[in-house]
Amino acid sequence: MERTERAQAQDVAARQAVAIRLTTARHKNGISQRAVAAAMGTSQSAVSELEQGTTPDPRISTLQRWARAVGGRLVITVETDEEPIQSPEERMTAAILTLTDAITSLNETMSRQPTASGEAEAASEPACRQ
Repeated sequence: MERTERAQAQDVAARQAVAIRLTTARHKNGISQRAVAAAMGTSQSAVSELEQGTTPDPRISTLQRWARAVGGRLVITVETDEEPIQSPEERMTAAILTLTDAITSLNETMSRQPTASGEAEAASEPACRQ
């Protein structure tokens, strides 16, 4: 793959990764696209395009407004092929976000699995009682 093709593929992958994080954060906070759009002063379709990764080159200011609209903040990380360029605090935050996302995903997966009658109730009760 040529360098320009690789760079284009990385750009698309980066937009998709941002889109997934945007949508996940909005869902976690229980906010609709319409509410985000109103807080940002834009249309619901613009928010939808941003969350689908189809906005070709979103501005940092747009991402900052989106983050504020869902009660968050924008954090930008630059990585090299070797290792990320981050402060210890940024690495810790990234690790916590990664773990939080993994736990949320696991909980969602587990809650969708069919269970035998009563199995879900038994699993939610503590194993030992005092």
